[in-house]
Amino acid sequence: MSNAEKQTSVDSILYTRGKLQILDQLLLPEMTKYIEIKDVNEGWSAINKMQIRGAPAIGVVASLSLATELHQKNFQTPDELVSWVLERMNYLVTARPTAVNISDSAIKFKQFCTTYLDQKLGAEDMKLRIIEAAEEMLRKDVEDNKSIGRHGSAHMLQNIGDKPLRILTHCNTGSLATAGYGTALGVIRALFEQNKIDHVYCTETRPYNQGSRLTAYELVHDKMPATLVCDSMAAFLIKKKGVSAIILGADRIVANGDVANKIGTYQLAICAKYHEIPFYVAAPSTSIDLNLQTGDEIKIEERPHNEMFTVKGQRIAAEGIGCWNPAFDVTPHELVTGGIVTEFGVFSPSELKDKLQKCLSKGKQGMSQPLLINKEIGEKSGFGNHPVTVIPHYEVPLQDGTKLALKIWLPVRSLEGTNFAGVKHEAVYHGNEDFDPIKSPVPVILEALPYRKSDWTAVRDHPRHVWFTSHGYTCIRADYRGTGDSEGLYYGEYLPQEQQDCIDLIEWISRQNWCNGAVGMYGKSWGGFNGLQVAFHQPPALKAVISLYSTDDRYLTDMHYDGGCVIGNGMLSWAAVMFVFNARPPNPDNVPNWKESWLERLEKAGECWAKQWMSHQYWDDFWKQGSICEDFSKVTCPVLAIGGWADGYTDAVFRMVKNLPCVKGIVGPWPHNWPDACTPGPTIAYLDECLRWYDHHLKGVQNGAMDLPDLRLYLQDSLPPAPSVITWPGKWMVYDESKLEKMTLVLNNNKQTLEKNEDLSHGQSGAERSVGSHVAAGMWNGDWLSMGAPGSFPLDQALGNALSMCWDTKPLKDRISIAGFPILNCVVSIRDGTSGQLAATLCDVFPDGKSQQIAYGLLNLTHREGHSLEDLAEMVPGKQYPVQLELHSAGYTVPKGHKIRLAIAPCFWPSAWPSKDTSTLTIHSSTDNQLSLLHLPVYIGSGDDTPKQPGFDTLTAPPRLGPNLPVLEHRASQYKKTIQYDVTSGIHTIQCIDDGGCYYMSDSGTTVDEVMKDTFTIKENDPQSAKAISDHVYSYRWTAVDTKITTHSEMWSDRDNFYLLNKLIAELNGQVIFDKTWEDKIERCMV
Repeated sequence: MSNAEKQTSVDSILYTRGKLQILDQLLLPEMTKYIEIKDVNEGWSAINKMQIRGAPAIGVVASLSLATELHQKNFQTPDELVSWVLERMNYLVTARPTAVNISDSAIKFKQFCTTYLDQKLGAEDMKLRIIEAAEEMLRKDVEDNKSIGRHGSAHMLQNIGDKPLRILTHCNTGSLATAGYGTALGVIRALFEQNKIDHVYCTETRPYNQGSRLTAYELVHDKMPATLVCDSMAAFLIKKKGVSAIILGADRIVANGDVANKIGTYQLAICAKYHEIPFYVAAPSTSIDLNLQTGDEIKIEERPHNEMFTVKGQRIAAEGIGCWNPAFDVTPHELVTGGIVTEFGVFSPSELKDKLQKCLSKGKQGMSQPLLINKEIGEKSGFGNHPVTVIPHYEVPLQDGTKLALKIWLPVRSLEGTNFAGVKHEAVYHGNEDFDPIKSPVPVILEALPYRKSDWTAVRDHPRHVWFTSHGYTCIRADYRGTGDSEGLYYGEYLPQEQQDCIDLIEWISRQNWCNGAVGMYGKSWGGFNGLQVAFHQPPALKAVISLYSTDDRYLTDMHYDGGCVIGNGMLSWAAVMFVFNARPPNPDNVPNWKESWLERLEKAGECWAKQWMSHQYWDDFWKQGSICEDFSKVTCPVLAIGGWADGYTDAVFRMVKNLPCVKGIVGPWPHNWPDACTPGPTIAYLDECLRWYDHHLKGVQNGAMDLPDLRLYLQDSLPPAPSVITWPGKWMVYDESKLEKMTLVLNNNKQTLEKNEDLSHGQSGAERSVGSHVAAGMWNGDWLSMGAPGSFPLDQALGNALSMCWDTKPLKDRISIAGFPILNCVVSIRDGTSGQLAATLCDVFPDGKSQQIAYGLLNLTHREGHSLEDLAEMVPGKQYPVQLELHSAGYTVPKGHKIRLAIAPCFWPSAWPSKDTSTLTIHSSTDNQLSLLHLPVYIGSGDDTPKQPGFDTLTAPPRLGPNLPVLEHRASQYKKTIQYDVTSGIHTIQCIDDGGCYYMSDSGTTVDEVMKDTFTIKENDPQSAKAISDHVYSYRWTAVDTKITTHSEMWSDRDNFYLLNKLIAELNGQVIFDKTWEDKIERCMV
């Protein structure tokens, strides 16, 4: 584990709107206690007593104490509010006068108030904006500190040497002195994350001992190699221990570079000068006061004498002795030999004023450069030589005039010569400084989604699209019409209009002077679907597709129906997700008429899509549209299809590899998540895999991409069932049907065993086994679409097996590796009614009785002849029917000594919505000389080694991708799943709470808060009591804009109909602006 993975800094400030808590640093390190700050008076006291200290931290706490008190107050007029704010901030400045940060906050609040008065805001709107401004200071301080750490560590390694360093620091400049991460200690943290710290020395920092109490506390917490020394030891320490550099913070830096900081700083600077080691000062721009010209103008705070006379209340000084206790000294700028580290970079004292003013004049005041990736990180992440510039928002008109919103990453340092001149942009990566970016056009990678490029997918887009761009591609993320920041309305899933929009966009891209005419489509899930669907139409510029977790057949393999059964934990839950997604507003910073556009979406395209999907209960034209299985030959461009065993779409990879004219496939152990950042692993060098594909098909590089095996497959080893799996053991193999043999096992009803045909005794004719509809048989099946969260995988199947009919093999004499589709051919009948279901689960049974799912399959028995309307046929009670059920694909090795089990049930809630009839299902051993058989595709290759042939290098290499987009997390995400049985009511309940957390995205200025809850209930002995409920609460906040969307969806049924209830409420700044309920009844048609 890397130092970066181990490290989590201490929180000195805990804040949610209306509630502020600080860590009482007077009690450290003996006690960790947070105290609440309810108003400005308590904020002033905490700062003055040094319960909170450190220049950045006291500035933030002062502002948040004002915001916390302001949250509780109401004002009649804006003037009254402004007067109160200015009076309170002026009071806070007196708490500690040397540090400039509180004064800086006071000046900013005065500027805010002047601006808001000019805008003629009402008192309530002004109050909200001032609170948000204070909250922004908290976020910005953390962001700035990480930038300081990045710049300072890079400068040290470049100028001192790329080796582990010995660093001396003074006082406390870490997360306890800031809103998080730290300034000088932030630089040390950044070095430690890169394994570039040999040792840290911290002074005790008399008389208040911030070094021994606080810095030592943080260093121990972070598990850094560190030693505490007395203040008076510093000179001897530097001489004897070979200190590489000294770095400290600052309470105020003035225009000429003089530094006011904790008493003792000046003498350390003198020591550093004598011993010729660099002396650095780290501080955010808020600690730099360009209004003062020299350090002589700084007012130095003097502290009470008892801080020197006593230690923890015990007097240590002789009575009658005098005392001088300045809290700070001033270090002349000539002694700052290493540089002044800010969020903008490292400056010498002589260049500080000019360079800082330039940074601030570019509109960067209050902003750092969170997107900029330094060269070292880029090289470690496998970046290419190209620089990267991002355009966060650009609009392109389609054929009908509707404008699509794009986010564009370009492999250039300048937008000169492009049609983007004057467009807002930001440098993300400088690239190789010795490399001249290619001036000629480059290929384009397009990802088009309805998921909001400005915020919701920004976190996942940033590490991958920046990486691709650095390798000489332009990357584009497009919002579909009617979603995100695009114009228009969005009426359904995978509509022809959506495909036509992509075709129009590809045509526009191919005509631009920065595109070489070659476009590749890319994406997972929705982005994987549309790549295939657009390729079906053969736009000339589309040269290659990478499609993850998608399907060729929208009815057979998607979240709506499985084997002709309604997916109980997919149909409504997915519809409810899109219900709330489609109700989200555009970003007000990108769309001037955002409110009108939002209301139009709600009014005209706000209805939940479950009604559409439930109105098409069999394979018809609705599902054929967008299903490439209608004619595989039309997809002529090369396709790389990727799936994962923990995902629901994997079967489609096998079919596409078999049927598409130009295709390669990969199936790994993954859920519905990126193969380079998910559990279960192992993860792979996914972007390198993609780069090989695009380099060959978009650039013409002869790299062997088409010489790879048609299908590379991860063969999973046996693993006991568990709520979560970090890495699933196994090995990669080439899937080659010539190396598979069909193992046929007979369902022996007399012995309840699976036996090879030659092992069977005679007398099977007429034997049968029956099982009733136990409603809980499928409750441990796991989620149809798992994102990898704990609890979303299949649990111990022994519980469900106990409510099913089971057939077991004898303990295996040798391992058996299953690769492909198990097929069940059996003879069935039902006792009552005209409908029924067949749910089959294939399991690995451990010697201790645990049962791990290998694969499962569902079949609506009225769909036994097919899924088209003309194929559907009701059942006749008592009549025996030969049926075939192809289970979902598998890649799994059952070890020697384990058993293989087949479990069959007629009810598999919530994976399958119960059929209209509650009936007993019977499996017949044979009828008319036809046996009930299970066919297993068994891999007969040795499988001893990971194949050494080309194509497996990327599958066994670690992931390479860019750093994550910086976000400020207010509430961590978590997933919780519970399975309960109420013995009083007889109701079984599965509840999944997916709390997406609350986080601030600095690049778009958006705060996102999302919580979704799915509940599935069914009553014992009553399959028709099945009910699905989905609740979502999403909030999107920008400056002065606070939106909230609440949805509630229900689905239930009786023998004749399905029923839907969907409710949507939209709020703007606490006021309901839209409230509508839809209720629908849909007739059942053999489901």
